Amino acid sequence: MKAGCACHGRSVLGFIRWALPGSVLVLMPKCPACFAAYVALASGIGLSIPAASIIRHALIALCLLSLAFLAVQRFRRLQSGKAV
Repeated sequence: MKAGCACHGRSVLGFIRWALPGSVLVLMPKCPACFAAYVALASGIGLSIPAASIIRHALIALCLLSLAFLAVQRFRRLQSGKAV
């Protein structure tokens, strides 16, 4: 296997790490009722509006924490001179 292939795989994985939480935030419905409807359509599981609101807020917080972690990790890598 060529060294370029492993580097390419890392860049794709890095892109996915950034794109997944960002796309979840972009595609997240604004209201809890819509979120409950999407969950019901996708999985067949019905959610109450308060439960959908809590899960929606938790998912938003998880995505923001993930993006913050990736940003801090990238900043530390840039500071140490090991940027890829």
